[in-house]
Amino acid sequence: MLYEAKDRSEPEFVCAKINTYLLEKIRITEMLKKERSYHIFYQVCAAKERWGDEYQGLPLHYFGDPSSFGYLRRSDTFQLQGVDDSKVFEETLESMKDMGFLLDEQITIIKVVAAVMHIGSLEISDNGDGTCEID
Repeated sequence: MLYEAKDRSEPEFVCAKINTYLLEKIRITEMLKKERSYHIFYQVCAAKERWGDEYQGLPLHYFGDPSSFGYLRRSDTFQLQGVDDSKVFEETLESMKDMGFLLDEQITIIKVVAAVMHIGSLEISDNGDGTCEID
C-alpha cells in the first residue's frame, strides 16, 4: 500500500498492490502477465530445484522449472521479490504437520498439485467428428 502526505497532518491513501490471492479456480488458468497463480505451484518447483527429487519423504520429481508448465507460462512472473519459495514450502509443510496431515496425505496433496500443473501443459486437438485427442 502506498500513502502520500500532501500538506496535511494525515497521509492520504494513493494505491495498493496485492501479491496473494484467494483460492479461486480461475487463478489456475487465467492471470495477468505480472501475476502469479497459486503459490504452492512455485513452492514445489523451488523445492525441486533446491532439494532434488525428494524432500522429507515427499516426491518432487514431478516438478521442474516453473516456465516448463503451461498454466504458469501464462504469466511472466515466476519469482516474487524477496520471497524464497523453497523456504515458504518448508513453512507450508510445517503448517500441514501442525494441522495433523499425515505423510501419506501430504504425498497425495503433492501428487494432486503435480497433476493440475501437468494438465495445463497438455495439447488437445479436435478431430472434427465430436472426438478429440491429446497431442
